[in-house]
Amino acid sequence: MAEQIENILEKLGYAYFKIDAEIHTEEIIVKIIAEGEARFVKAIPFIIYVSQKKNNILFDAAKLLKFAKEKDVLLEAKAMLYAAIKILRITDKSSDAIVKLAKFEEWYSKQENDLFDNAFYSEKHKQFNRKARVSGAKINEFKKKIRRVYFNFDELLYEFISQKTLFEAKEQVTLAEKLNLSKERDLQYALNTLFKPKQLEIINKVADNKALSKVEYDYYFKTIKKRLRAVKLLAEFADTIIQKKVSQE
Repeated sequence: MAEQIENILEKLGYAYFKIDAEIHTEEIIVKIIAEGEARFVKAIPFIIYVSQKKNNILFDAAKLLKFAKEKDVLLEAKAMLYAAIKILRITDKSSDAIVKLAKFEEWYSKQENDLFDNAFYSEKHKQFNRKARVSGAKINEFKKKIRRVYFNFDELLYEFISQKTLFEAKEQVTLAEKLNLSKERDLQYALNTLFKPKQLEIINKVADNKALSKVEYDYYFKTIKKRLRAVKLLAEFADTIIQKKVSQE
């Protein structure tokens, strides 16, 4: 019944009452890694990023590594988590995700750090692996082990930046739509408070550039327009009064 009410409210324009179900991303990420589908693997850093931006999308690195170990993809999960941290450090330095994920870098052995750096990062990002001392043969062997998630770092970074840009643009549009919807509701509330149903009907006709009947035309100019002018004149004064502190005897 509650779900039906939510759907009805949404259709009536009250979508802000709807609460999105929580999405736990850890098992999804592990499934993506296990299946190794390239287009989905490249989405993992973005999934981690967006979990910090939406309250209903949840991510826990400890759970991710736990699930990964159970599915025998722990090394791949560590590698992708490591790459995601580096991407966030470059693109979203103020992100809460960095603070939350930084401690997991301590879980990597020195050898893993060196291998992750050398396997993922191109010459363009060699600042990440200047101190590494790993042979080419070892790096190639490591790439084979993590082949399900291995990409040149530039590929991962480019994919992340593209998706992040699209996400931010969509969020800005959504915010603007919400603000416009809120203003529309406020306007309708004010009109319903000040005007009778028949008066509102005539006002809406004028707003939509529709012709009025003779009776409506006379009523508009004799009554409604005068009231609208009064509302306009009172607006600034009303704002001053509303802001004043009111005391009681």
